[in-house]
Amino acid sequence: MSVINRLDNVKKLISDSKSCFKQFSYELKAENSYIKTSPTQKHYLTEDGNSLASVNELMSEIENIIQRTHGFSTRYAQEYLDFNVLRK
Repeated sequence: MSVINRLDNVKKLISDSKSCFKQFSYELKAENSYIKTSPTQKHYLTEDGNSLASVNELMSEIENIIQRTHGFSTRYAQEYLDFNVLRK
């Protein structure tokens, strides 16, 4: 909750089904698309097809950007993320 003031215009939060994330998405007024965990399924997906693997892939790409640029200014964080989405 300490970072909630730094986030604006969040549409969707992809997380596991823990209640803290449900509360956080409610506070953000964002959709909580959670990854269901089931021992009978091999793939863990949200209702609309997002997976934990895709979230981890995005985080790895962001870490690579940080390493290649030797860090980046938080002032331009949204532009870096937009560029990464455009590249994909």
